[in-house]
Amino acid sequence: MKKKLQVFISSTYTDLLEERQTAVEAIFSCGHIPAGMELFTAGDESQLTVIKKWIAESDVFLLILGGRYGSIEPKTGKSYIQLEYEHAVKLKKPFFSLIIKENALDEKVKKMGKSVLELDNPQKYNDFYKTVASKMCSFYQDLKDIKIEIARKMLEYDKRTDLDGWISGKDLERYTEETVKKQPSGALKDLGIKRIHYRQFQYPFSKEIYSEAESIKFIFASGISFFRHCSSQIRLALENGAVVRVILASPGSQFVSEVREMQRYNGNIDNDIDSEIQQVKSTLDLLKKETKKGQIYYGNFNTQFRANIMIIDDKIGYFTIVLPPKLSFESTSFDLIEGDLLKDCNLHFDTLFKILSDKGQVTQL
Repeated sequence: MKKKLQVFISSTYTDLLEERQTAVEAIFSCGHIPAGMELFTAGDESQLTVIKKWIAESDVFLLILGGRYGSIEPKTGKSYIQLEYEHAVKLKKPFFSLIIKENALDEKVKKMGKSVLELDNPQKYNDFYKTVASKMCSFYQDLKDIKIEIARKMLEYDKRTDLDGWISGKDLERYTEETVKKQPSGALKDLGIKRIHYRQFQYPFSKEIYSEAESIKFIFASGISFFRHCSSQIRLALENGAVVRVILASPGSQFVSEVREMQRYNGNIDNDIDSEIQQVKSTLDLLKKETKKGQIYYGNFNTQFRANIMIIDDKIGYFTIVLPPKLSFESTSFDLIEGDLLKDCNLHFDTLFKILSDKGQVTQL
């Protein structure tokens, strides 16, 4: 059942009336719900509290940045749109920004005058502009670009299963009947298992989740399949300052030798795991060289319970139990949210990482 996502629209007001209206219409056209603060008076602290509540209750945050910084909140010295933006980032809301192109702003000045430019606080505007432009954003030339970008982004968000959204009352009963059958219940929910995949390996987490991540943890035998398909997501996380910790099997270790022997014995694919580990290490070196941001820590284990673990910000994870000679994509995997199993995965990773660090077997790339 399709959910309607609530999209909070943040922008200065009088200079961007057409842009806001276009955004509202585009969100409606995509079948979702726009939310904005046109009815609230800037400068009223109690209304800022309400605005933050609306942002918290929205599924997506959209910033439209024109040429103005906007009204200043006295206590912080920041504009209201910056406070809204920072609050959405703090809450780790999925967000995207639409920034006016320079020549489009020039045309707006010709049409509406210098009132569309930030004359009172140009330095604060410039600093905020740099912050917004350094993260998830697109640049627009005209209203058509706004429609296209919103349609494109909402199509991406439609595919995300971690967004709550809204369901009409008449659809609720049918939605419940259709979805409850597919979701874990009872003890599985207590463990924090959101979804189970059997022989349907998925590359977990959306680009938005990676872009907002501060910490990413991986344990693989080699991780070759994941990094072949998802290195762009890791690059995105690093560009936004994430700390990435990767633990792979030690090349030439008894663990690798036994896994390969089991695969050969059962007629399975005889992967050159040692070579795969070296390829992934080279990929990580290249990612660090290309991004020059974030941090990558790399270590190798000799013996470990055979599992793939991926954890983002200690809050969501992906856990695959691999029993050789089966390969990871032939095995059972779990989408994890906060619960006992995710805690166990975090404890396992953190303990192993500390042991390797204490032995000097972790390096910063």
